Amino acid sequence: MTMRLLLLAGLVATLLGAGPALAAQPNPLQGAFLQAPDGRVWVIVGGTRYLIQTTPATAEMLALFPEGSPVASRDELCALGAGAAVEPAAPAAAPAQPAAPADSVAALVGRSFKACKDGHPFAIRVVEASAAKTLNRSTATGRWLSVVVEAVNQGRGNESLYRALRLRDERGRHWGDVTGTASASAVDYKGQAVQAGAQESHLMIRPNVPTRVLLIFDVAEDATGLELYSVDTGC
Repeated sequence: MTMRLLLLAGLVATLLGAGPALAAQPNPLQGAFLQAPDGRVWVIVGGTRYLIQTTPATAEMLALFPEGSPVASRDELCALGAGAAVEPAAPAAAPAQPAAPADSVAALVGRSFKACKDGHPFAIRVVEASAAKTLNRSTATGRWLSVVVEAVNQGRGNESLYRALRLRDERGRHWGDVTGTASASAVDYKGQAVQAGAQESHLMIRPNVPTRVLLIFDVAEDATGLELYSVDTGC
């Protein structure tokens, strides 16, 4: 195997020194091994391609030799022929990862929104937000997002936030809260609200009294850039 590498390296070196006709113009593929669609391998030297003649081998024959680093160019092959080790290519840098969904959940806290329900305007401020895969032994399709808001009814009469707010992410996906759905029972929405010191969204809110309300959404696990918005835009 070493003798074949030396002979091949010598052939490449001879071709490189064959004269100005082969080295007239610099070539970005100079010395590269290229594999054609038909499986044949060529080496580019001085603007000309030369076929690399290979010898068929069985798995047993290959097993007789330890595997070294990949050889991708004439320079690496010549280095092997001279007895030098070929350094493996440095791994590509990992692509930047998007912000973790948990960061998006935390970013909800402190944000303020406007809402409207049947002519009653509401001022909404998020005071707590947390995410979990399971609530009350119920597993979310994505993840359960529990949001406690402080709601101020700025209208003249009592009104609730039932179906008044939805959640969306930066990709334009939308989710409604669990109130009035089978999921409300599955996650024990009432018990979760009591634990959070808040009320359920279908309960009435008196005018001008800051009231804690719990909203629970089943959102996609990769949702980021989350924000609440009003379903009714009439106020």
